[in-house]
Amino acid sequence: MRVLPSRVLPCLFAIAFGILTPHLNAQNGNVSNQKTGVPKVATWMNFRGSTSGVTSARLPSRFQADNVAWKSALPGRGASTPIVVGNKIITTAFSGFGESAENPGTLDALRHHVLCFDADTGKLLWQRNIKGNIAVNKRVSENLRGHGFASSTPASDGESIFVFFGVSGVFAFDLDGEFLWQNDVGWKDDNFGSSSSLTVYGNKLIVNASIESDSVYAFDTKSGRGIWKIDDVFRSWSTPVVGRSQAGRQELVIVQKDIVRGFDPETGVELWTCEGIHDYIVPSPVFDQGIVYLNGGKQSRTVAIKLGGLGDVTETHRLWEARYGANVGSSIVFNGLVFNTLENGIVQCYDAKSGKVLKRERIKGAGVVYGSPTIVPGVGQQSAQLLVPLTGNGVAVLEANANLKFVGYNVFASDPSDVKASLTVSGERFITRSEKYLYCIARPKTKTVTHELDTDATQVDVASADKYDFDAKTGRVRVYNRALEFDPEKLVTFILYSYNSVLTETQKVKFREYVLENTDAFLNLRKRRAEIHWQHLTQVPKLRSTEALAKSLGTLETETMATQRDIRNVIKKQFTPEQLAEHLGESKAAKR
Repeated sequence: MRVLPSRVLPCLFAIAFGILTPHLNAQNGNVSNQKTGVPKVATWMNFRGSTSGVTSARLPSRFQADNVAWKSALPGRGASTPIVVGNKIITTAFSGFGESAENPGTLDALRHHVLCFDADTGKLLWQRNIKGNIAVNKRVSENLRGHGFASSTPASDGESIFVFFGVSGVFAFDLDGEFLWQNDVGWKDDNFGSSSSLTVYGNKLIVNASIESDSVYAFDTKSGRGIWKIDDVFRSWSTPVVGRSQAGRQELVIVQKDIVRGFDPETGVELWTCEGIHDYIVPSPVFDQGIVYLNGGKQSRTVAIKLGGLGDVTETHRLWEARYGANVGSSIVFNGLVFNTLENGIVQCYDAKSGKVLKRERIKGAGVVYGSPTIVPGVGQQSAQLLVPLTGNGVAVLEANANLKFVGYNVFASDPSDVKASLTVSGERFITRSEKYLYCIARPKTKTVTHELDTDATQVDVASADKYDFDAKTGRVRVYNRALEFDPEKLVTFILYSYNSVLTETQKVKFREYVLENTDAFLNLRKRRAEIHWQHLTQVPKLRSTEALAKSLGTLETETMATQRDIRNVIKKQFTPEQLAEHLGESKAAKR
């Protein structure tokens, strides 16, 4: 696989989104509308459904209290978007830790919740509680607390439900909540957490674990067995999605720092690469007529690439780049226009062919915008409506054209909690969620049915497997993960960190060069660990059990620690007696 240059750049936390593909329209049971070409949605089995957020359903673009058919209390916060499978609504939440600054909780109490509601009544049908992985979620920043531990939107193939909780793993359930399988996709974490949503393609569940292991995995939806893996996927919170080229070829598109990559979704074989956005990537790409549109990065760019190429297609298939974009929410394409929304509430409209910015309009009182927009058709003389979720003021409504005329707000007056998720369509109803309630928006009703927290027997704790082998004293995994980092620059920082206060500037330069010259041992160990992990996921007989995997990784730990100790000993031998005494004094003080 292609190895990208490593650059240390800051990143913002993310709400990442998944988009299923034209390949799945028939599987999802969608029926195409002959006039608009937009499928009439029967189910909505991933974020934005199979229509990338554009629906032909007759929906109330303006909704107030009398439009709320029902609302159901949630057991914790979350930013994931609900999905609809038949007559069931699935969403996720978390509790026990990081819910608020006033009530931080403890890592040991962290629970991920998978929730299933009846779409007609809002009644909770079942709830599954999964213990969070405290061994890895040990560094929790304020940004991560704000973003939370339930940001990935679930996905379904119509028979099973799949959820992703970052370092806590990937889980599969049947529609009645029976546990099917789980997989670990990596140990690494990030200051801003994990949030890439899931994609189902045929019999494959595709998981972007860039944050956890610099990889994208495809698992068999029935068994959880690994099918293929893509390496060297860096700084990507984006959801991998599949689109169709103008010639009819299905292509899996992965957007990451610096580069966009196209793959055969059946085999995971790389088809093409293209220069992308030179920064971290959060939003998911969206397709229209054989063109993929993507946006992202702290500097906020938008790029259009024609599908169907081979090799490096930067010069031949990269159609345009606009210097405006959005770094969290995904774009939406409608009637030859591309729309996206910045975090600060600015909505932008581009010409899809040229990339020319036609209009930029700020939504007053928007607060921060994390969700992606949805478009509903106009009724009578009314133009189509662009609905934008706002953390601070409900859901804004604008005209879905180049004028971007503001129409109004939809506000849940009795619920001041943030709305970070996007809208889901179920028949002629909207399903959305705040951080306190799940809502069903329909045509005017006389009374809203409210369900408070359900604590009956529908709740079941899922006994998630421990990851490998833990140290009883520290609670940390016995594998020395930080020393297995792929990035040589991070290795330098890690190895020299405890010495920085006593090193002279000359020594820092000298030791940095020495560490860089001796990183091969670490990189080889990391590759061996990745190979063992992949053998485990593909169920090689010798590594089917967690115990066998722990033993193999324990051997790697011993070798890694020995290599790291050898390098540090070389550095210590260069210390003056005064430096050594100062370093030892600092070490003793730290232990106290």
